[in-house]
Amino acid sequence: MLLLLLLLVVPLWAARRKDEATMSPLELIRHRGYSAQEHHVTTKDGYILTLHRIPGDRKGCRGGRPVLLQHGLILSSRDFLAMRRNESLSYALADAGYDVWMANSRGNIYSMGHKKLNVSDERFWNFSGDELGRFDFPAIIDYVLKKSRRKRLFVVGHSQAALSLLIADTVLHSIRRKVIHFFGLAPAIGTQAAAVNLARIVGNLPPEMLAQLPSNPSSPVFFPFCADPKMTAVCTGILAAAGPMDQLDKTRVPQLLSHFPAGTSMKLMLHWLQQMNTNRTTAFDYGEEGNLKAYGKKTAPVYDFSRYRVPTSLYFSAADTIVDTASIKQAFAVLPECSIASIRNLTGFGHFDFLWGQRANKEVYSKIIKEMRRME
Repeated sequence: MLLLLLLLVVPLWAARRKDEATMSPLELIRHRGYSAQEHHVTTKDGYILTLHRIPGDRKGCRGGRPVLLQHGLILSSRDFLAMRRNESLSYALADAGYDVWMANSRGNIYSMGHKKLNVSDERFWNFSGDELGRFDFPAIIDYVLKKSRRKRLFVVGHSQAALSLLIADTVLHSIRRKVIHFFGLAPAIGTQAAAVNLARIVGNLPPEMLAQLPSNPSSPVFFPFCADPKMTAVCTGILAAAGPMDQLDKTRVPQLLSHFPAGTSMKLMLHWLQQMNTNRTTAFDYGEEGNLKAYGKKTAPVYDFSRYRVPTSLYFSAADTIVDTASIKQAFAVLPECSIASIRNLTGFGHFDFLWGQRANKEVYSKIIKEMRRME
């Protein structure tokens, strides 16, 4: 009888796990027992961004203060949802009584809309990191506050999201009045060091993949090739190149790779690579002639982060091979001391462990929730 039961249950359990890999963010949220919503916000330059929301806990109690989760480079909202309930920041926040919003930057698989442009139009892909900070973040924050009927919110950002928020607050000082606190996970603020590490990882892709990278900056790049089972070894290698993988439940790898990478523009990737040539974070560099057209001067403007004023906590690890110690030192050099509320140097966290690591709930998420409650 027991053998018969196992023969019936195990295939059903395996099918259920396999099905998760094909689920959308809304389906994943509901699969975990929560209510789910999808929202769309239009930026000032016409991009239509998709937000996913968990408005309350599994009991149906409505969440209170909104918390915005912003993904990093070539990731998406789904990366905050892919792990089990006790391993995901999104569900931990919902269970703690927060109204959880997960953003998607322009040009990823969930934010492919525009008021006038189609994704087949080169002009759609004509964006860099500048636009993520200048347009996406402000539009998303304003929308979340309007819908939640709140004046302020918390923001948690992984990797590139930290740089985007810095740009947003430096350009638009109103951001600091709307964000109670920013929690940066593996924050890619020290752009030169992070860009060098990123270039190293990209350079290790198979030659046939590198040959397919577009030469035109206004092109899409890095969409979910990891969903192909033939690419599992390559994609697992990408994750491993970002730091140790001993925290990652290996049985979850197919689920994590099913929507990875989530895509962006080639111009944004080039913007990161430009940082290898300078110790400063600048707007996209078009060359002397292009800069004169875009900015009215021969050089790309430098972002002055000494004006950044959002209270910030940074979580990082020396084991992270993208945002490593050199990158963090560079971040400390550009951030004003008055904006840094706390710093946590964690042992043995790879770049993606801040999202998917089995120690993240205890060592990162619970600490963030405790800090949020203290600030309320």
